[in-house]
Amino acid sequence: MEEKLKKIFANVLKIPESEVTDSTSRENAVEWDSLNHLMLLTEIEKEYKIKFTASDTLKMGSFKKISDFLKQKGF
Repeated sequence: MEEKLKKIFANVLKIPESEVTDSTSRENAVEWDSLNHLMLLTEIEKEYKIKFTASDTLKMGSFKKISDFLKQKGF
């Protein structure tokens, strides 16, 4: 699951997959602006066939948080 998620991050943020780590977050990834945040979550929803709630989207500020959320959902 994490490799697929890393590919999504790399594609949306236009960074190498090798730069996507658990510590990748909105605070330290210059490319992760509000528009890319929406695009990132949209791509994740499409890939995993899930829907995020508004409160979910506010909590998802890092690769680790998104990864943990998906693991909780059984992915």
